[in-house]
Parts: sequence; structure tokens; C-alpha cells
Amino acid sequence: MKTTGTIIICIGLLWVIYDCCIGFTSYQHLNWIRSSKQLSDSESISRDEAVIAMRKMSLDLKNRHRIILIPTGLMFLGGLLVVLDGKRNLKKDN
Repeated sequence: MKTTGTIIICIGLLWVIYDCCIGFTSYQHLNWIRSSKQLSDSESISRDEAVIAMRKMSLDLKNRHRIILIPTGLMFLGGLLVVLDGKRNLKKDN
């Protein structure tokens, strides 16, 4: 159980590292491209149109950043497995 917990912790940690280094930034950039293509082709846009586009992009990014709860949950679960295995081994030794 300790090995399984350690592997789960490592998977969660690698996922967080990937998201922080590559995942979030590439998603933000692609989201910006997608949002800018939805704007009108005129030279200038109205303030309302700009505010709506920024709000949509902000909400989309907020939802994407919530995904970080999955790998942190994995790390928490892995930590519990390691701790529970340690307690179980202590009881066996006594």
C-alpha cells in the first residue's frame, strides 16, 4: 500500500508540474486565439463587445484552472495510503 501511495503522489506531482509549466500557459494562449477570432473584423470594437469577450475568456480560464483539484486530490489520497500503511505496520510491530 505504501508503494501504491507513493506512486499516486508522484503521478499527482508530475501532473501539477506539467500543468504549471506547459498546460496552463498553452491553454491560455489557445483560448486567447479562439476568443480573438470570435470578435468582429472591424478595426475597432465596442467596449461592450470587448468586455463580453474578456469575461468569457476569464470564465473559461477559471474553469480550466479548477482541474488542478484532480492531481491534488490524487496526492492527498496517496498521502493517506502511505500514512495508513505506516500505522498498520506500527501495529504489526507491537
